[in-house]
Amino acid sequence: MIRKGAIKKLIRQEESLFEKAYELASQRPLVLSAPFIMTRSCQVAPLCRYCNWRAYHGVMKNYGNAKISKKEAISRSLHIKQSGVDCIHILSGWMGTALPKYFFDDLTDIKNNTGLKIIADFGTVNRQDLIILKGIGVDCISCSLETTNIGIFRALKPGDCYEARLRTLQNARELGFEIATNLIIGLGESIDDIDTSIRLAEELGFSLLSITSFVPTPFTETETWGRPKPYFVAMVVAAARISMKDLNIAASFGCDNTSVNYA
Repeated sequence: MIRKGAIKKLIRQEESLFEKAYELASQRPLVLSAPFIMTRSCQVAPLCRYCNWRAYHGVMKNYGNAKISKKEAISRSLHIKQSGVDCIHILSGWMGTALPKYFFDDLTDIKNNTGLKIIADFGTVNRQDLIILKGIGVDCISCSLETTNIGIFRALKPGDCYEARLRTLQNARELGFEIATNLIIGLGESIDDIDTSIRLAEELGFSLLSITSFVPTPFTETETWGRPKPYFVAMVVAAARISMKDLNIAASFGCDNTSVNYA
């Protein structure tokens, strides 16, 4: 069990932090995953104040109606499998707590045609739909908490609900899914908040924790914010690895200009 303050203490041990984390990580197999976007349409209102998908609204024709066809779902997922990837990460904008029927149809086809491990990442989902996803063969439910600082969450995601996301993860765990979440560094959180977030990951029993850097996106309220230093994000990742030796960790350090290219 990770003690309160342990993550903060590890982050401050800069000299030995990375060496210890590398030693632990080198003992684990590399797991390759690929993203698969069902739709970039999103029903969250108002939209999250840092969402890097918002730029699409102005440049994509029929943005709100864009969705993956059954034929395209099978074709794309087969290409992913043929590339040697172990796991397909299927995500979308939030479509409501009740998922569209075509999600279930496409997921069934993807599972039946590829046999890949599936991570479903659709935000808050009701329990009945989670049961359907379990029957289809979805392996893992991801629901991004992004920060455990409730004040920051509500300020930056005014159309969303932290408690509902947490409940989705708890329901998924009770139904026998693996569970996963995303932690964003650079939203204004303190080191104590980061400490709380990683301890929550241990408490809930996540199989996968994604740690990403905040990247300011044009046409959002946070476009003028600075990015966290990649070095600091790396320290958080290393501290998480040392604290939870069996946890799968994915990381992004915000070193690209993806959001700018979207805009």
